[in-house]
Order: sequence, then structure tokens, then C-alpha cells
Amino acid sequence: MNREEPIMLINGRLVECKIGKATLRDSYALLPAPLSAFKKDEIDYAIFEKNQRNKPQNRVKISHYLKMDCVYLRELVTQFINTYGLHVTQAGAAMKTWLKMADIKAPHSKPQFFADFSKFYFGGRVEVFKSGHIKKPLVLKDINSAYPWAMMTPHPYGLSYTQSSNPKIEDLKATTFIEVECVSKGALPYRDEKKRITFPNDGMRRVYFAIGHEFIAAMEANLVSDISLRKSYNFHDQKDFKHYIEHFYELRLKAKAKIELILAGKCIENLDYWKAQDLFAKLLMNSLYGKFGSNPENYGHYMFAPDDFNIEDYANDNYLPYAELDGVPVLCAPLEVDEMRYFNVATAASITSQVRALLLRTINQSSGVAYCDTDSILCEDFGGEEGKALGQWKHEYNIAESWIAGKKMYCLRKEKKDKDGLYKIASKGVRLSAKEIKDMCDGKTVFHSPKVPTFSLRKKPDFTKRHVKMLDEIKALA
Repeated sequence: MNREEPIMLINGRLVECKIGKATLRDSYALLPAPLSAFKKDEIDYAIFEKNQRNKPQNRVKISHYLKMDCVYLRELVTQFINTYGLHVTQAGAAMKTWLKMADIKAPHSKPQFFADFSKFYFGGRVEVFKSGHIKKPLVLKDINSAYPWAMMTPHPYGLSYTQSSNPKIEDLKATTFIEVECVSKGALPYRDEKKRITFPNDGMRRVYFAIGHEFIAAMEANLVSDISLRKSYNFHDQKDFKHYIEHFYELRLKAKAKIELILAGKCIENLDYWKAQDLFAKLLMNSLYGKFGSNPENYGHYMFAPDDFNIEDYANDNYLPYAELDGVPVLCAPLEVDEMRYFNVATAASITSQVRALLLRTINQSSGVAYCDTDSILCEDFGGEEGKALGQWKHEYNIAESWIAGKKMYCLRKEKKDKDGLYKIASKGVRLSAKEIKDMCDGKTVFHSPKVPTFSLRKKPDFTKRHVKMLDEIKALA
């Protein structure tokens, strides 16, 4: 590694560094999708076990498998670069692609603007309405390209706005930002003392930072009461991303049609090319909105320190020890104010609010809702609008039984087994089996001992063992 040369870290992950004249980049930052979404050989993972992998025939299979992973990844990355240019991250590629298509310069805001309007920026709604073992049949539905759908309509873009300290409910628009004190029956997002996103439904009156999309949907369903509007903000300049989204949506439709013809033997074009184009279009459609809400305070200048470094030599440049990689110290200095690139967090806040509003309306139109996650809903009777268009809902599975142990912690048994198996499982933070999640729903504590270590620049590789309980936070063992 080249010492005292800049390296790039994102969320503690090494994304770029140099070794000699070569620049190494993390391909997952550019293409955050499993390689199987493009092309991947099949292999029996049992031959990777310690008592199997050194057998001569298995070593040949494993070596070929790993080699082809590298070959396929190179094909994929090369095709992306040839099509969209050289970028480090997918979000950066999406922003550059949109700016080029729209023929405009990137928006720039200031730290105070970010501080004022990041209070309105929340992520997707993930909520458990019914936990434990649910024996009733349920249906699982997903929104077709939820965020791209929201981006088809106008959202705040410019930095100028009209502020009112005495707003009226009848004057609220979908993109009006409001500070409101009210009682919310599970309709509006709220950050608790631990900065977690919740949707209070306890009868308490709170101050919410909401956007018209959600607040209007909440009023329609009579889910807010005792309302006192404190402030409102209406942005003068708004912009949609319709041209950008339609371009990539049409590209996806074309790619899927080509893939279908090729697989049916009715077309002799390159299957790998169209599979890659479909993946690129999907990623670019879904990666743009988040770039508007990025916080440059989370970034910094990083470098590997030399062998004989003295931290006092770097004090004038504000470098401090940050982490260590294989015994090599990593130093970090914060960005200067004029280096920070704020885009427009209000744009991202409005887009995410519109998606949550669609989910809220659908929850209230459905019955027996057990669970929701950003753009999906698990319920007994579905009341949303189904179809193939962006923003409409599609049927995923008929579910025979469900075991819901917490947010992003569930096991759903499908009515019919498909190519992905009988169960749909989610277990964020740990990798659990269907049986283990079922055990959690029976009140048991599951002990999880990972087979692979957790890697982080902030500490040595660690096999973090965990106890996991139903509807409880995952806690690492001492």
C-alpha cells in the first residue's frame, strides 16, 4: 500500500487505495448487487468445508469457481464503465448520469440548510403489527419501483422557500414541509431519543416534522388529531425526474424482452449484455434520490500512516488516528467547510415521504396487516391498486404461515415451493435458519455463532457471537 497517499473510506469500508501505480477499488460500491444478478456458476458449497476443500477434485472445482467469479465481475464492471463512465460509487454514477441527461449543474446547499431540513428526512417504514406465529394465510405484495415512481412527480429542488408561522391546513400541498404538534395514530415518522425511526401510536401529543404527502394521507384516514400547525415551508422551485426514470424504465422493459427472446431461442443477441443492462438500469433508477440527502460531515480525508509516523507531525493538518488495517494505522482529518458538497436534502425527504404516504394509504385500505417494510406489505386482505405500472402493487407470494420475530426478522412459508425454496427469510444482523426464527417466536433465545468473521477497519476481524430474542435488539455477547 502507498503510505501517505489518500485512500477512500465509506462507512468504515475501504473503497479505494493504491498499491504501486495500481488503483484498487471496491466493486460493490459501484455495483451494489450480488454477482448472481448477472452471471454466476453453480457449485455445491459443501465442498468448501474444512474436511472437503483439500481433496484434489474439490480444489480444482473451487479454484475454477473463484476464477470465474473474477472473470464475470470484470465483465460486469467493464460493461458499466463502457456504458456510463468511470465512477467510484453507484450513487455518484447516478447523479452524474442524471446531470448529463438533464444538462444542468448539480444543486448545492449549505450546512445550515441541511441542518434545517434533514429533520424532515426519514427512511422507509419498517413496522411489526403482529408478531409471533401467525397461522392464517396472508399475502405478500410489493410496490413496483417505489422510489422511481415517486421521482416522476415534482419535488423541492431550489433553495428558496416561503416560510409561514401561521399556516392553515387547507393550504397544505403534497410538498409542503410542516412542523406540527398533534396526536398521531401510527401515521407520522418520529425519531426517538436513540435516533431510531418510530411511528408512535400511544395517544401522546408530540411535535412532528412532516411533509404534506404523509400528513394529508394521515388526515384522510383520520389518523391525526388535536392538530396545531407551527410552521410551514413551501419551496418555490420544484423538479421532477420523469425523463431520467422513463429512460431507464424503458431500458429495463427492453432488456427483459430481449432476455426472454434469447432464452426462448428466438433471438441470437448477447444474453450477458442485456442482463447487465437490466441490472444497471435498476440500480441507476434506485440510487439517485439518496445522493440528494447525503451528509458530507460523514466523510473525511484518510491515509495510511508511514511506519515511523509521529501523530504530532500531522497535528497542523488536523489528522488523528482513526483505525488500523493489518497493523497499519489509518489517519483521518475532517473535510473543510468549503470541501463539503451538500446537494438538497429536501428533495430526498420529499421523495421518501411520498413512498411512505403510499404505504400508509395501502395499510389503511387493507385488513389484517401483519408487517410492512419500505415498499412491501404482508396482510390478510389487500386493498391497494395492483398492476404493472410504476407505483402499482404486484403480487409476490401467497403465504401459508408466518413467523415474525421483529423488524427484518421473519420466516414466511409459501403456499408453493418455487426456485427460491419454500421459505422467504429475513434476519438482519445475523444469518438464521427457518427453524431458529420459529424458535424465537416460541419464546426461545437463539444463540448465533457465525462461520465467517466480521471485518471492520475499527477493530480486528471478529467472530461476534450473539443471543437473539423475539422483538428484541440483537446484542453482542461480552
